[in-house]
Parts: sequence; C-alpha cells; structure tokens
Amino acid sequence: NKYLVGLDEQSIRSLNGVRVAKQLVKLIPNFVNFQIALRAIKHWARQRSIYSNVLGFLGGVNYAILVAYVCQNYPNANPA
Repeated sequence: NKYLVGLDEQSIRSLNGVRVAKQLVKLIPNFVNFQIALRAIKHWARQRSIYSNVLGFLGGVNYAILVAYVCQNYPNANPA
C-alpha cells in the first residue's frame, strides 16, 4: 500500500491485478496443484462459453481466487 501513495486512480487500478496475483501466490500451499487446477477450470469455462467478465460471467481473477480458496482448504488434494 505504501507504493500507491500519490498515484492517480487509474494507476492504482492498473496495479491492482499485480497486487492480487502476488497475494494469491503467497497464500497457496501447493502452487503447482493450483496452476493445474486453474488451467483445467479455465478451459472448462471457455468450452462452455462462461468465461468472460464482459458478459457478466466470472473471469480469470475470479476463478483464481476461487481455486486458491479450494487449495487452501484442501492442500493435499489432487488437482484433477
């Protein structure tokens, strides 16, 4: 947050994605399982045409947060 002091609103919003990604990486116990599961879920969503923030569906960051939540609750689970 100290890096955001003095920045305009557009700059803060552009840095939000990077900040969220860094926080997610810190919170995930098994990053390899997270990556595999996230890729599979994104592929599944694209195949069903439900992967798009623009159309009102969940997008990349939303799916990443959901997968991170599952990975935290089930750290030893198989990503498949």
